[in-house]
Amino acid sequence: MSPDARDLISQLCAVDVSKRLGNIKGGASAIKAHPWFKEIDWDAMYHRKVQGPIVPHLRGPADTRNFDEYDPEPLHKDSYTKEMKEKYESAFKDF
Repeated sequence: MSPDARDLISQLCAVDVSKRLGNIKGGASAIKAHPWFKEIDWDAMYHRKVQGPIVPHLRGPADTRNFDEYDPEPLHKDSYTKEMKEKYESAFKDF
């Protein structure tokens, strides 16, 4: 890891929020001015003139091939009890 990267991470993770890079004085500009970002053309980035390092190939707006597949979490059918439903409905009865 480069010294600039190490310094950036160290400043971003400062426990004392008053000393954390970009938190109070300077805001995002202080972060953008850090030496680790010296090669970044922020104006070109803002105007979307910079191509990203990875440009995924898409077949259409619903193409999800670039995302990992995983099993969805099981539904918790019993988490909303009858008592909870009655309490909720009574709280909003006249709403």
